[in-house]
Parts: sequence; C-alpha cells; structure tokens
Amino acid sequence: MKTEIVDISLISMIIVYFLAFILFLVLKKIKSGNEKKFLKALTRMSIQLFIVGYVLKYIFAVNSLTIIIIIYLFMSAFATYTIISKVNFKIKHQFVIVFFPIFFIGLLLTVFFLLFIAKTSPWYDARYFIPIAGMVLGNSMNACALSIERLVSEIKTNTLKIETLISLGATPFESVSDEIFKSIRAASLPIITNMSGIGVVFLPGLMTGQILSGTDPIISIKYQIAIMICIVSSLSFSSIAIIFLTYKNFFTIRGQLKKEIIGEQSV
Repeated sequence: MKTEIVDISLISMIIVYFLAFILFLVLKKIKSGNEKKFLKALTRMSIQLFIVGYVLKYIFAVNSLTIIIIIYLFMSAFATYTIISKVNFKIKHQFVIVFFPIFFIGLLLTVFFLLFIAKTSPWYDARYFIPIAGMVLGNSMNACALSIERLVSEIKTNTLKIETLISLGATPFESVSDEIFKSIRAASLPIITNMSGIGVVFLPGLMTGQILSGTDPIISIKYQIAIMICIVSSLSFSSIAIIFLTYKNFFTIRGQLKKEIIGEQSV
C-alpha cells in the first residue's frame, strides 16, 4: 500500500494563506488584540519552515552523524532557551539545569526508539532521527516549562505552609514535596489527555503523515503507539529531573526559603 503523496500546488498555498488573511481580518474586526501576534507568528512560521525544508534536504542527502549531532545540540539548546524564556524567574546555572536533562533524556529515548523499535539502518538515519527527536524534544519542552511554572506558583501560594514546616524541622524537600509532585503531575497531564483522545477524537501528526504517504494504517498505528510512549517517558523523566534540580535553588544554604524567589522571582 505505497502511493505517491499528493503535492500541494502554488495555487493551493495561496488559497490557504487567503484563509489565514480572512482570519486576520476577523481578529482585527472583533478587536481581539491577537491579530498582530497571529500575523507575526504566521510569518515567522512560514519563513522558518521553508528554511528548515531546504536545510533538511541537504541533511538527508549527506546523512552524516556529525551533522546530526550538531543539529540535535542546536535543537536541545533552543528548547532550553524556550523553556527559560517562558518562566518568569531566574536561578543560578538555570541553562545547565534545564539543558542536560532535556538533552540526555531526549537523546536516550530517541536512540532507543530508532535502535529497538524502528530499527533503522544506520540508527542515526536523518529522515528518522530528526523528526523523532523533534517530537520528543518539543513535547518535553512544553512539559518542562509547565512544570517549572507550576512549581513557582505552588511555592508562592503555599509560602506560609512551607515556612511553618521548615520551622518545625522539615528539610527543604519535605517542606515542598507536595508542590513538587503537583508540578510533575501538571507536566504530564496534557499529553496523557491527548493520548486518551487519539484514534477517536483525532489522528496525531506522525500517523497522519504516514497515512498520507501511503503507509499501511496498521503500521502507522504501531509507530504512533511506540512514539507516544517514548514521548511521555521523555517528558516525564525530563520534568522530574529538572524539578528536582530546580527546587533546591529556592532555599538558602541553611534550608530557609529565599525571599527573593517569593517576592522578585529572581535570585
């Protein structure tokens, strides 16, 4: 069941951009305040994707392990930067704390998928490695940003409780354990919700792309199940690692809650 995927013509692209233009006019008419953001996001997305498309053509042709490692380093660094930019507080060594869990856990799950599930040859085949790594890193990025934001919010909300527990002799971890576990649960909840709707409410990107390219739906289903399990594992392990590395920065050497975190959200 292998058919050639139908290309989208220039006229079709103009039509879909015309639809985007209509949406822009509607947003402007109702004064949503998002019309400029939408236009900026649309322009940025279009430029980035076309650039990436031409870059990927070169990478797929070369298929060099060195280039793929460089690309993965860049993807991990950009994901780290995005996470940090989404949270409105700063801690010491924040980039390192976020980067290493994202990089190593994402790499481990991607290589695991390619070696033992997809069994690509070579395992670093760019046509498989880059899309799979992108899905793993993208979902981990959103989950980690959500978990850190939730942790800050929970600590600020429960400051009195935390300080009371510390005054009674609790360790920093014991005093914020509830907040830590709530943050970790919040990180994985969206993807778990999505998993519940897959196949009935919607068909996810990987499965849709394979079906459009002519792949047998059963094969697509097996790929989708495998990659979803790897994605959930990656974002869960990444958010757990980052949260456990982050929470210590909310406390002084003496185990007291830092007032700067609660007030200025900056260390």
